[in-house]
Amino acid sequence: MPGRPGVAEDLAGEKPHAVRANRSLLTGCCQLPSAMTRPSQPMEMTLHLLPALALTILLAPAEAARAQAPEPGGPVLEVVTFRLLAEAKDAAFLTAAEATASPLRSQPGFLSRSLTRTPDGVWTDHVLWSSQATADAGAVAMMAEPAFAPFMALIDGPSVTMRHDPVVLRMD
Repeated sequence: MPGRPGVAEDLAGEKPHAVRANRSLLTGCCQLPSAMTRPSQPMEMTLHLLPALALTILLAPAEAARAQAPEPGGPVLEVVTFRLLAEAKDAAFLTAAEATASPLRSQPGFLSRSLTRTPDGVWTDHVLWSSQATADAGAVAMMAEPAFAPFMALIDGPSVTMRHDPVVLRMD
């Protein structure tokens, strides 16, 4: 096998698909017992299947996530990004956000909330709802809630984007 120093000597001229396990190839990296380093048909098969096994292990999390496709009516993450008005201070905004906790927690279907901020001043409000229906109802109710007025007054309206994403995998 040109271009891979050491491998050509270890394979002793064998083709890559017919690799035989020999002491220098296996015991150097894996410390296998001597009984397992003797050339045998099962060992050749094992070495031949190792790349496929590694790929299967690497892809398992993606397959599991695909298997957990969102159910209609399942949890939904509301993701709202925005900037504050130029004159707004972060501390005042966080105080206003904390004042929304009680009315938000009392909403049917509310599960959790996180508020994040990037270094360049983009805020994201992540609100987890039990379903799209409860997210929609919560949005309407919160816009009418007086405790949300100071919070909303500090946000630059044209910068707001909102979306609802079905939750496909959740780890608490």
